Amino acid sequence: MKSKKCLVVFLTLTTVFALTVTPVYARGCGGAIAAAVEKYADTVRRICFIHLKNYSDAEDVFQEVFLKYLYRDAPFESDAHEKAWLIRVAVNACKDTLKNFFRRNVDSLERIAEEPFYTREDNRYVLSAVLNLPAHYRNVIYLFYYEGYTAAEIGKILNKRENTVYTWLSRARAALASVAVIFFMGAFLYFTPRAYVDIDVNPSVAVVLNRFDRVIKSYAHNADGAGILSGVNIKHKAYGEAVTLLIDEMVRNKYAPANSLISISLQADEKKETLLLSTIKTTVRQCHRTAQIDAFIIGSEIRDAAYAMNLSPAKYLAIQKLLEVDATATVEGCRNRSIGEIKQRTAECMGGVGNSRHRKRGAGE
Repeated sequence: MKSKKCLVVFLTLTTVFALTVTPVYARGCGGAIAAAVEKYADTVRRICFIHLKNYSDAEDVFQEVFLKYLYRDAPFESDAHEKAWLIRVAVNACKDTLKNFFRRNVDSLERIAEEPFYTREDNRYVLSAVLNLPAHYRNVIYLFYYEGYTAAEIGKILNKRENTVYTWLSRARAALASVAVIFFMGAFLYFTPRAYVDIDVNPSVAVVLNRFDRVIKSYAHNADGAGILSGVNIKHKAYGEAVTLLIDEMVRNKYAPANSLISISLQADEKKETLLLSTIKTTVRQCHRTAQIDAFIIGSEIRDAAYAMNLSPAKYLAIQKLLEVDATATVEGCRNRSIGEIKQRTAECMGGVGNSRHRKRGAGE
């Protein structure tokens, strides 16, 4: 007989979305329910979500499904039978919930996309299209493409004829195809680079923006930059938020102490480059009140030349100036030096201190 203690513990654990099996929970039914939740939680949650489109309701039904599992006495014939039973119970529970007149409002797509077990942010447009299908189409699309069931197996799970499942699949595909052109056009516009922002504090990172001023790509010019990017998630962020996260991470890792030089280069459309650069400078200033900010606009030829050497444009230009006046300087020798150090060396050479090409040219005149 399944005990009430098992039920209480199960409810507590699923409420916080973690199944840490304690000795009490491991006795009796606990091991079985824990294993079932571990294996099928994502499947049940997705089934609930594609029907209800609501985080709170989906979690309520999720718990209801596993409570029914808890009270089921008949053994399952196999893992496949167990999974199919859970899917069928989830579908029916969702239908019952949808009949409730007092059901809560549907969550926005932005709210839903924050939940990692529902979808990755990259797939939010696909998610939106699927969610707009009728419920029976959503079922067969999910079970066929995500869970990998055949039409015959789906028919058994949903208690529908195989031909009916094929018909629903065909109509669902046609409905999704009608929005595919819009989706891919939107994706093309979204993922087309329109601006390149490089930030160099010796950790050197590049951020690529789309026409909506959101980050579509980021990469590092050096190992320190890779470390900075590994500590933040800036993908799809607005550029102001992305810059704030990057500067804060650099400060946190002690790369940008008081009065440090922060070099920023921007290559973008002429119509927006001035405003973008001004906003970025303001954002950096708000993050680092004492920083020396060197921000400027570049052309694509400078950016391409710098990127070919895996350098930020600011460091590339600083090195080029140093090479003009210092016969001993090399690109590789400067790669891991800060721009401030490179500029200081340039100033020393131009002032007659150190071995410089400038001095050698002057001596030969």
